[in-house]
Amino acid sequence: ISVPVRVRSVQPDGIEIDEAAQIVTLSKHGACVVLSSRMDVGAKLLVETSSGREFRSSVVWVGAPPANGRESQVGIQCRGLAQSLGFQFP
Repeated sequence: ISVPVRVRSVQPDGIEIDEAAQIVTLSKHGACVVLSSRMDVGAKLLVETSSGREFRSSVVWVGAPPANGRESQVGIQCRGLAQSLGFQFP
């Protein structure tokens, strides 16, 4: 799956992040998102879908630093995101 989303967050140092990102894995309780910004576990994100729906989420997993140094993967916990994108899980 590759679903475009917009991600917003405020880093602990006060830097605001607002970037286009991609969901690459989706589950009932969250997603794996590819970002160009570095995130830490516990970071709070606002994820906006292409339809304009917004979801509050938390980073629960951070992937290893990428070899290309550009993008990284983070796992987010987010209720209702999959359903809003049209996916149903048992």
